[in-house]
Amino acid sequence: MDISFTEETQRYGPGYGDFVLQSSDGKDFHFPRAILAFTSGFFKDMFDLPNSSTAEGTPEKLLVLAESSQLVQMLLDVINPNVPLPPLDTSTIVGLLEGARKYRVPCVFRWFEKEAIRSQPSFLLVQTSIIFLKSNGWQLESW
Repeated sequence: MDISFTEETQRYGPGYGDFVLQSSDGKDFHFPRAILAFTSGFFKDMFDLPNSSTAEGTPEKLLVLAESSQLVQMLLDVINPNVPLPPLDTSTIVGLLEGARKYRVPCVFRWFEKEAIRSQPSFLLVQTSIIFLKSNGWQLESW
């Protein structure tokens, strides 16, 4: 899935949310803190920590992520109740599942199960083992 960042496709621009995530390639994603905390154990724990920068009148700092803008947008698209769920893409699913594991986002795994069964049953038969191994850190050179 190739995502170009025009104003039309960059749905998480300034004003969309009260928290800023920055991808490894420098794209900013403004997203509601409440949705991040509700869907991600990582963000819930982070937001529960005391933080002096959240005082009223203090500008919000951004969180720089190690993931690409493509992956960040895909993760946000799955957890965002205000946008249609993306289709399953075999070229990006491993990265998406790795991101979901890293940020503890169980709804991504539920989405994957439903989407894989609904749209591409043969995908599960052929690719399940590869996806599982790669998402658990195995380095498979030929895949």
